[in-house]
Amino acid sequence: MFIRIVILFGRSEWKVDYYSLLEKINREEAAALEGDWSSFCEGNEYTDQGHDFSNDIDLFGERSLFNYLDRTVTEQGSSTLAGWLRK
Repeated sequence: MFIRIVILFGRSEWKVDYYSLLEKINREEAAALEGDWSSFCEGNEYTDQGHDFSNDIDLFGERSLFNYLDRTVTEQGSSTLAGWLRK
């Protein structure tokens, strides 16, 4: 019986974490729909001053295309998206 309770607790703990993260994602997306993009990365570290027109079309920074599109979770994902936008 004890082992069964431990197994059930392990499963429920995973569900709590899963639903907490799902709630966070939905809360951030709802805030974005209201115009609050502060919880998303602005991508300032990817700004390339040598790029011909990246500053003109606001690729990176506050309220930029990168800020609106980026939903990546890893550094590699953010870097890949930034590379695609620079091309």
